[in-house]
Amino acid sequence: MSKMGNRIRELRTNMSLSQEQLADKLGVTKQAISQMERGVRKPSMEMLDALCDFFNVSADYLRGTEDITIRLVDGEGIQKLDGEWHHINPETKDIAQTIYDDPNLHALFDAARGSNPDNLKLAAEMLKRMKDTNNDG
Repeated sequence: MSKMGNRIRELRTNMSLSQEQLADKLGVTKQAISQMERGVRKPSMEMLDALCDFFNVSADYLRGTEDITIRLVDGEGIQKLDGEWHHINPETKDIAQTIYDDPNLHALFDAARGSNPDNLKLAAEMLKRMKDTNNDG
């Protein structure tokens, strides 16, 4: 089974969907979903886009070239991050989407990912001071 196939199966089962249910939602046959999951068939560009939209993940995540998804579109505040499903409040969702959409902020987020807690606290304090300075005039 391909990495993409594994990811499609994992996402589908996490949503408690059968192959037939997913096929109905995407307008394809159950066999098409089965073949994609087994790696026998690669999705077309249109199908890849549909899978990404449906599962709320990036194409890189589906391809297996990226392990973390922070693509946020779900109105109920559900996201998949580091392989786990998380419920987040709307304010947090908006902040995360802003970070994801802005390449500079996304780079900052990526850089912080491997940092130790003390360095993160120091960076947070520096950002707070910069914000306070900007607000003071």
